[in-house]
Amino acid sequence: MKLYFIQNNDNIVINPSHISNLIKQKFSPSSNFEIKSLTYKGDKWKQTDINQDDVVILGLGHLFNPEYVKGEIKAQVSYFLKKKVKVALATEYRYFNYYRNYFDKDSDGMAIHNLAWKNRLPVLDVYSFLNSWYLSDVRKQSDLEPVKYRDNEQQIKSGIKQQLFENFISTWLYRKFIKPNHSQYLYGASIYPEVWSDEINEEDMDHMEKIGFNTVRIGEFFWSKLEPEENHYDMEYLRNLLEKLKRHHLKVILGIPSPTPPRWFTLHYPEARVVNKDGQVDEHGSRQHVCTNNLVFRKKVYQLTKKIAAVANDFDNIVAIQIDNEFKCHVDQCFCESCKKLWPRWLKEKYGIIENLNKSWGTNLWSERYPNFDSVVMPTKTPFTHNTGLENAFADFTADTVNDFASGIIQILIDNTKIPITHNSSMNFNLNNFELFNQLDIAGYDTYPRFDQYWNFPINLDLFRNVKDTSNFYLLETCTSHVGYIGNYVPPYSKGYLPVEVFLGYAAGLNSILYWPYRGQRVGVEQTHSAVVT
Repeated sequence: MKLYFIQNNDNIVINPSHISNLIKQKFSPSSNFEIKSLTYKGDKWKQTDINQDDVVILGLGHLFNPEYVKGEIKAQVSYFLKKKVKVALATEYRYFNYYRNYFDKDSDGMAIHNLAWKNRLPVLDVYSFLNSWYLSDVRKQSDLEPVKYRDNEQQIKSGIKQQLFENFISTWLYRKFIKPNHSQYLYGASIYPEVWSDEINEEDMDHMEKIGFNTVRIGEFFWSKLEPEENHYDMEYLRNLLEKLKRHHLKVILGIPSPTPPRWFTLHYPEARVVNKDGQVDEHGSRQHVCTNNLVFRKKVYQLTKKIAAVANDFDNIVAIQIDNEFKCHVDQCFCESCKKLWPRWLKEKYGIIENLNKSWGTNLWSERYPNFDSVVMPTKTPFTHNTGLENAFADFTADTVNDFASGIIQILIDNTKIPITHNSSMNFNLNNFELFNQLDIAGYDTYPRFDQYWNFPINLDLFRNVKDTSNFYLLETCTSHVGYIGNYVPPYSKGYLPVEVFLGYAAGLNSILYWPYRGQRVGVEQTHSAVVT
């Protein structure tokens, strides 16, 4: 296999032999591939000796230039796909500004992800990687230097930039094009050791091993166990738990617990909480109560993710890391101050000039016309209903920005571990699943079909096995009998339903079936939910 980086600049200088050696040293000593970096002028990229089944990564190191993406890179994609070459796209290289404390996808990034969506291409998300590195690394100021001829802007020091990118790119290449097939079969359930005593946890691990379960899913909610006070981490809790699970021969899908920020977070940063369209602020005490667009929240999540990755690397029984939990399950659109600031900026990047927005939405109707992006309202309460253009744009804004948040977590994990990454998504939430799973290694989902709506199970199978062009996908949550929380009671499955569901799932290509939860909960809002052990 040959991999080519085709770029029209040298903003990111890489040594192909260094990357090749890193892949062999870290992951695959027997890998047989060649990496080349080609910097071109004009249309000389067409003269490259690239053949069918080779890999090309287009656009590495380019600075903000949406027209370059829509023109030249688009032409390159078309050219190489006709030659049956495997194509990937790189988002832009970025600088950091002294006076801007928030970094999000711009029109260049939108164009790259759009092109990837239309052609089902993987994305090397350099832009998101740099954002998450900048937000999560406490050494960032010492690693930056001024950019010549650009006031107030900084970039990564040349002395560390090459090493930083070569490490990140080598791991990304391994995951996307060289990695082994994750074809092992996983069968088990979610456990919540933070809720139960050591004695009960030991009993459960013994029982799971005895009945033939080989996998547990943990950690998506226990942020307060890992960071009980701000900036005071207790990673020994996680390490001890993983050691116990390993002694019981149980594989682990480990969660990043961003859905449940601890009480100290909402006390210190109350402005980070989700605000609904009626202006009501979500209170602490449930989950997903903090907006993923809040900058402080992103920093804290990215910092915690690095800590978790460092521990996870020491345990070979961790088969996957799950980011967050069911994005947009309990909350959808948010109207907090972070979203208010980001909304007009996102619109400007999407539409370019305000006239494009007015034309697209048809704002001459009902005198809705907007003079500038700052004047565009959010779809809060109105006497009748909002323009469909506004409603659809805000739904896109919501899905797009949650994917920005997710991508930051993913890039940190790519940079710090070789463990496969997944997420438990759903058909029911306001998400762009293709873009979300573009950055992930394995498609994952949850489904809780009612006994009298059994067709939902095969519908989910067909969707999620086609979200990515890989043969692996995980069912990360389903019930043993019925769903439930204290606000509803659902009839249980009929006898024989569950074995058929398991057979159909594995026959359709699932690599995992995990029940939620293993032990029925005595506290909280989901006490009426079915479980393996009640």
